[in-house]
Amino acid sequence: MHRGHGTHRGAARVALHAEQGTHDGPSRFHTGDRFVGRSGRHDLSHRLRDLAPPVAGHLGSERKEQIPQPAQVQLLADRTAAERLDHARGHRLQHHQIRSAGGRVRAVPGRHRGRADVHLALRRGRRVPEERRTVLAHRHHRSGRREPGGGAQVAGEPLTYICNQPINPDGAVTRGRTPHGKKQAMKITDVAITHINPKLADRNVDKKVQFRTIDTQTVFKVTADNGVVGYGESRGHVTMDIGDVERLTGSSPFDHINAGYPVGLMGALYDLMGRHLEIPAYKLMGQKVRDRVPVAAWTRVASPEELAAEVVRAVDEGYMIFKMHTGEYYDVYEQNSAVEEVAPAGFKMHYDFNHNRSLPDVARIVEHLEKSPVVGVIEDPIVWRDVDGWRRLREQTSIPLLMHVPQLGGGPEIALGCADAYMIGEHGIGMSLKRGFACAEANVSTVIQMTGGTLNKAMALHLGAVIPNVMYTVNLDDQYGEDVTGGRIEVADGCSPVPEGPGLGVEVDEDELVRIAGNPVTELPQYIGKTRLPSGNIYYTIGYPSVHRLTGFTEGNIRGIRLDLWEEDGSSSWQETYDWIERRGPFMRKESE
Repeated sequence: MHRGHGTHRGAARVALHAEQGTHDGPSRFHTGDRFVGRSGRHDLSHRLRDLAPPVAGHLGSERKEQIPQPAQVQLLADRTAAERLDHARGHRLQHHQIRSAGGRVRAVPGRHRGRADVHLALRRGRRVPEERRTVLAHRHHRSGRREPGGGAQVAGEPLTYICNQPINPDGAVTRGRTPHGKKQAMKITDVAITHINPKLADRNVDKKVQFRTIDTQTVFKVTADNGVVGYGESRGHVTMDIGDVERLTGSSPFDHINAGYPVGLMGALYDLMGRHLEIPAYKLMGQKVRDRVPVAAWTRVASPEELAAEVVRAVDEGYMIFKMHTGEYYDVYEQNSAVEEVAPAGFKMHYDFNHNRSLPDVARIVEHLEKSPVVGVIEDPIVWRDVDGWRRLREQTSIPLLMHVPQLGGGPEIALGCADAYMIGEHGIGMSLKRGFACAEANVSTVIQMTGGTLNKAMALHLGAVIPNVMYTVNLDDQYGEDVTGGRIEVADGCSPVPEGPGLGVEVDEDELVRIAGNPVTELPQYIGKTRLPSGNIYYTIGYPSVHRLTGFTEGNIRGIRLDLWEEDGSSSWQETYDWIERRGPFMRKESE
């Protein structure tokens, strides 16, 4: 038998107090599940898990202790530092039971000298912080008499339950359970979504049509009840289902680790959790395997001349990898030759072939590009569902093949050997981690693509810190002239550092967020597409052309093809051409006509 400390297996504390007068020394002893009071004993056969009315738990075999209504709920607070010091000096202390009165504490007459199981305090009028409140629910039991409702018999003493339920200032019990002496669990109180329109980099301000839709972002702000705030970002103007918002509000952010929410929202949750714990976000994902992650620059489909200029720009900024979608209105051979003329040794191109062709349509193109020293990766060379075609092409070429969206979920494609690497990132954080670790087990690699500004890139770098096999990340932060963080993450020798600060490790400038949110949505001009063929013929279309529909040839199989965009210039010639196409559809004519 040993002296009790007022706990019963961590579930609840049971204290036996003298109803009247004072006493010195401990009031009961604890052995196993039996509590022995000064005037009697009883068995506690059930742990007290919740003190919500009407039942707290079982006493004896079938007895149930009724819990008082909120008006009867009392508050407890720790002793003051001075009282603890006096106690250490051997002084007897004056303790008071205290009740809530609009969140304040007032003394209730009564003395309890000597060692107390629950230290009651404090001086009259002191406000008790909510996180330090616990519920004290009790019912006095007269000696030898059982109160209506089946209260437990403990002769001459009140039976007191103490649970770890925080209460509101009005005395109502809340649902959160907070261990005595520990902080209450962090809860989400607000989820805010802000649509912003960051300006493009100066070099692209006159290319609104070419860079359409990338100048829109959504910033997620998640606020917790402890004042901690997390930010994340997605490209485009993203909305959320009201049900998702309701599920988040009032819950712990840790309940949503690896959930399937938009990448920007997940970034905000990881930022919030990391800041709360004062650790970088990657520590919530796995073991860190690298300090820096290779990064790729990016541009939209470009003419050979524009692509060469972008490669020079990227190299000057520290990049050694560059991603671009090919297009059916440019010749990929000419584009690649232009890169070869300006790229330094070791520079690699990542060509996205748009998953729109069959193996016969693309095999010769891949064979030609295989001879180039600047070709690093080909993404989606054929349609996704042709898993056998992927496998056969991979056997034929030494160029690494990257699959963006596995149609069978990723596992079968990995098992069949369809690709050398798989895209992760934009499919969701949970899926990215799962697929990333699966790829590592199969000894294939990944490319992380999370397109947006600095917040999005930071999240990608945290993923890249823990996924074992990562070739590089693809981001769009190099395409913007402004950012809500006020800057960009450093790029040097082809890679960027994993942020080590709390959360995502980058800070949002609230003033910049408000300012950029005030930018107007970009208005696109009307434009005509002029697709030039090797023969000198030009196809005129409203908007970008469908070359396959106009000519019957699949992408990449017309040498020398190129597109010029003719934006509205106020001329009668432009208006007449536009009106003609609207009435009769696309047409072709010789350039000299």
